[in-house]
This record gives sequence, C-alpha cells and structure tokens, in this order.
Amino acid sequence: MGAFLPCFRSCFASLLLLLIFAAHPSSQASNATAELSTVWSTDGSYMLFRSGQEYFFSATFYSYFREYFFAICVNDVVVWSANRDRPLQCGSTLNFTADGDLVLRDSDGSLVWSSNTSGQSVIGMNITESGNLVLFNQKNLPVWQSFDHPTDAMLPRQPLMEGMKLTPSIDNASFAASNQFYLAAHHASLQASEGSTHQIYYQSSVYYAGDAYDEPTYIALVNGSLSIFAASSPPSDSITNVRIDLPHARSFQYMRFESDGYLRLYEWDQNNTRWLFVYDIFQLDCCNYPTVCGKYGICRNGQCFCPISANDTSYFRRQADTWNHNLGCIAVDPISSCQSVATAKDNQLVALPNVSYFNYNDPDAAIPNDEENCKQACLSNCSCKAAFHTFQNVTRMRGTPGYMAPEWLTSKITEKVDVYSFGIVVMEILSGRKNIDYSQPDEGAQLIMVLREKAMNSQLEDMIDRNNQDIRSCNKEEVIEIMKLAMWCLQSDSNRRLHIMSVVVKVMEGERNVESDLNYNFFDLSPAIVVPVGQPNFSALPNASVLSAPR
Repeated sequence: MGAFLPCFRSCFASLLLLLIFAAHPSSQASNATAELSTVWSTDGSYMLFRSGQEYFFSATFYSYFREYFFAICVNDVVVWSANRDRPLQCGSTLNFTADGDLVLRDSDGSLVWSSNTSGQSVIGMNITESGNLVLFNQKNLPVWQSFDHPTDAMLPRQPLMEGMKLTPSIDNASFAASNQFYLAAHHASLQASEGSTHQIYYQSSVYYAGDAYDEPTYIALVNGSLSIFAASSPPSDSITNVRIDLPHARSFQYMRFESDGYLRLYEWDQNNTRWLFVYDIFQLDCCNYPTVCGKYGICRNGQCFCPISANDTSYFRRQADTWNHNLGCIAVDPISSCQSVATAKDNQLVALPNVSYFNYNDPDAAIPNDEENCKQACLSNCSCKAAFHTFQNVTRMRGTPGYMAPEWLTSKITEKVDVYSFGIVVMEILSGRKNIDYSQPDEGAQLIMVLREKAMNSQLEDMIDRNNQDIRSCNKEEVIEIMKLAMWCLQSDSNRRLHIMSVVVKVMEGERNVESDLNYNFFDLSPAIVVPVGQPNFSALPNASVLSAPR
C-alpha cells in the first residue's frame, strides 16, 4: 500500500470525530469492540476505532478512485488491508457472522476475503491499543489477528515472527502487492530480497542477549530500535541485545517496506497533523538497490547509465521514458532466443569492467574458474542474460574446509596457516560447536562469523559453551582471554598472527599478553590477494558501478 494513501469516508459523523480528535489529542475516544451478527457496508462510517494521545486507529472501508478496501488506518494512513489485491465496488459488505467468521463480499455477493474462523468459538472483535485487529474467544484469547498477516507496514511492538514477510505495493499510488521485493524475518536476522530470484540485497543479524538459538525469535519496532526478541518475551524498549538503532520517537512511529525496496520509518507530526519521513532503516547506498536503474541498467554515483563496452560500443539504449530511470535499458538489436542452436551462436557477452552486483554471493554456487568458462556457462543457459565473474588464482590445495587460512587462495603459504587452524580448533572447544555447522540458521552456520559479531559488540561471554562443566568451572575472564588468543591466531592478515606456536604457550602460562589491536574480520581476503575474490569491495576500484536488476 502506498505510503500516504488516506482513508476516505462519506459519513459526516466520522469526519466530525476526526476533527474533535485533532483539536483534543489527549481525548481517549473509542468504539473498539464489535459483537457477532454485525454487518457494515461501504457507505457507512468507521467499524471500530480507538484513539490515544498521538494516534487514532480505525478499522474501516476506505475508498480510492471508487474502489473500496477493508483496512486498518492510523491517523488516516493505511497500515493493513484484507483485500489489497482485489478491490471492492460500492455496496460491498463486511459481515461479522453469528458463527464468528469475518466475511468480506463484493457488491454482487461474491466472496472476496474471510478470516476463516467459523466454528472456532469467536465471541467478539476488537481493535487494540497497538492497532491489532483481533477476533477473540470467551477466554479473551486471540483466534485470529491482523498482526499475524502483515502487508507492507509494521506498527510499534508488532511482532514479525520467523517466516513472516512484508510485501510492498506496486507503487505509492497503488494498493496491490508487488512481487518485486520481500522483507522476511529469519532466526535472529532480517533479510530483504528481490522477488523473482530471492537474491538478497540487505541482511542484518541481531542477537538476543543470552541463548541466541534456544527458541524461535521475532523482530519488532520499539522506541529507538528494530530489535530481536525471544518468542516467549514481550517487546521492550529497555533491552541489551544488539539491534538496528533508529531515531528515538518524539511521537507515534511506524515503518513501511516500500515499492522501491527501501524500509522507511515515519513519525507523526502532532503540530502540523501530518506524517514525516524520519529515517532510512537499511542505510544502503542507492546503487545497492536491485531495481534502481531497471533491467541492464548501470548505477554509478547515484546516476543511471546503459552499458557501454570497453571499446565504447553501445549495445543498449535508454527506454523511451527517460525520466523514469528504473525502466532500465533495452538492446539496440533484440537478443535472439537461444532455444535455437543457430540463433544461439549469434549471441555474445560483452565485458564490462569494474561492475559489481547487488546481491550477497552464494557460497555454495559453482563458480567457473576462468572468464571463458563463465561466458560459455551463461551462453548455454537460456535464462542467463548477464554473468558476474570474479577473477581468482586457482591453487591446488589440501586441507579441511573451514579450517584453512585465507592465504590458501594464493601461492603464498607459510607455517602461519597452522596458527590459523589452531585458532579455529580453540574456538570450537570453547564454544562447543563445529566451525561449519549447517544445522544452524544461515547467519550462524560459520563459527567465525558469529565470533566476529560477538567480538564487535563486546559479547564474547555468549560464546562460552554452557554445557561444558570443565569450561564453566574456569574463571570467565580467563576463558575470554583464551578466546582473544584464538582471535589473535585468526587474524586474516598473516603478518598480524602469532609468529610461532611457542608464543601461544607463553600467553596461556601468563608470560605474555594477547595483542590488543585485533581485527575482527577473520576471513578478509584483501591482505592475501590483490584481485577481488568472492564478494569484492568494488569501492576501492576506479569508476566502480553496480549492475541493477536481477539476472
């Protein structure tokens, strides 16, 4: 749903109620509960409403260009809708049946949406102080609630449980859901991805202060942060877990996942009675959004361009609407279908230097080891229109995956690779888990990545194996000191690691202190090789650009 689409009603009494609320924001007016066997129509007023000092929640029909939607609004902005993909005509109804079902029908009587709660002992409907529409039973427990079915917006303390996702509208003037982006909650993480291929363009891991993986988690907007909570704990403003910091609320806030892939925070301006944009939550460079320049578009320093080869040949041109950059580029000569062997031979790939791609690389993907093989792999795949290849040195090596130092990707191998492996083994002992453990959630599969997060946030105590009695009997400060020794061994730059293993013994015997200036990026490839490997940092390259849109 668009960011600022208002709710329109024809009822004078409803308009008067809003005017009273605006003039006296401290009033606590409400008509928050409905009984069974109640019917509302599109020509009526609010179904339910509840007001506080800074908010006015309403469950209502709203009209947009003579189409109607059953929605929840806060201060007249839509934050949830039951039928965003199927608008209603005038004369449609919402029926809270005697059997406890909430049924939305179009003017011709056809079924549009239902809560599917018939026969589940529902006795009433309520809009809560948090803006949650709830169908409840005799024990006042929710049988169905709108918070379990988020659309594109989240209200304060609304839980985004694992597996739930936000889906933006097609554009800011539409209500229909777009399949272009998804924002999903995973275990202790939040991921934004492009819709058709699910390629991730934003990922943030936040850890619960304590046993991070003991139970399911959810993400909630609280005052000053977007934070992770254990499923058994209510959201709180007073938390110690790592989170995405946000501006503290001066008034009522909500966030919306929008059609351009941004996640934005809005705040109510009480003095001017309007919503204000206050924060871009992802904090990404504009070129890192998948569709910023459309298909085949190149983004550089916030500007969109069509690809030009190294010899200045233009194979693509801008779409006719030059003002709409996200329409992208089209081929000057249409690309022939590779379904035919004859026409497939006419296709070719043009090299574009210093161009990166928006998504996180898949560590399990099979990457061709040279440019020519990469080209052929793409040309033989009818769905492939572009290929992103990173040059790398291919070295014959022997060792166990997960225990090898970064310099194994070059031919510069010294005895310090054993020091690195020793650091991995020490951390496995102290944490009670393997370095690579695919039974863990994606963001926790690699031990050194979890260690990095904990070290950066001064939470090394969380890494201690709580099930190992021998380790638990040791002094906590001593165990953390050994962890720091392991991190000294894990320095990605081999020049910063311990010189010889005898230094390890001296540290453990208290004859020498651990290096204090440690780098927590334990697998940074840049000190080892001069060409980018995996997911390179193209900001260091001249005239770097980002290829827009998924392939």
